[in-house]
Amino acid sequence: MDVASKAHHMKKNKVIIKPEDLITILEARKKLGVGYSRSTIMRRIADGDWIEGVHYIDDAPRNARYRSIRLSLPAIQEWRSMPSAKR
Repeated sequence: MDVASKAHHMKKNKVIIKPEDLITILEARKKLGVGYSRSTIMRRIADGDWIEGVHYIDDAPRNARYRSIRLSLPAIQEWRSMPSAKR
């Protein structure tokens, strides 16, 4: 499944990012548990498993040197509940 079809699938399910649902990578590591290290989270973003605007946002200013990633915990939990063959 390519990135565009993944985004279309998630848009059909109407996952809306709420500001109160956004958490940092450090908080996500604690809440998601084993298997979700910083490098794993960044790999999922880089590989296109998680879609910007659905699973995460980059909260850094436009010309910032470093990214400021905020994750949407409800969207990630929905992604986790989906069978891997359908992701």
